Amino acid sequence: KVRGQGPRTKGRPRIRLVYFERSFHMVKKALCCGLNYPKGQHKLYGCVNDCLNWEHLLKNTFDFDETRVLIDQHPDGSLATAPTQIPTRDNILAQLGWLCASQPGDCL
Repeated sequence: KVRGQGPRTKGRPRIRLVYFERSFHMVKKALCCGLNYPKGQHKLYGCVNDCLNWEHLLKNTFDFDETRVLIDQHPDGSLATAPTQIPTRDNILAQLGWLCASQPGDCL
């Protein structure tokens, strides 16, 4: 919406102020993946915890509506067993499909 003309100053053109009203609900969603490779030869430590900390930050500090997490190990050291929670190629691609099925203005 145009809310009027701004002030005219010494030969300079007037400044037009334009305000856009928000006519949509911006959705915030994120995908976090953490892989420690607990069964591999070159194990990593802390990746799953970092992933879970990011998820917590996105939800609680930045008010994300939905976050999804793929991890290969639980924080207590046990292996993740839920077939849709393990970060396999197919699961990552499926979750990226969910993430990319967004509307203009969404925050990903």
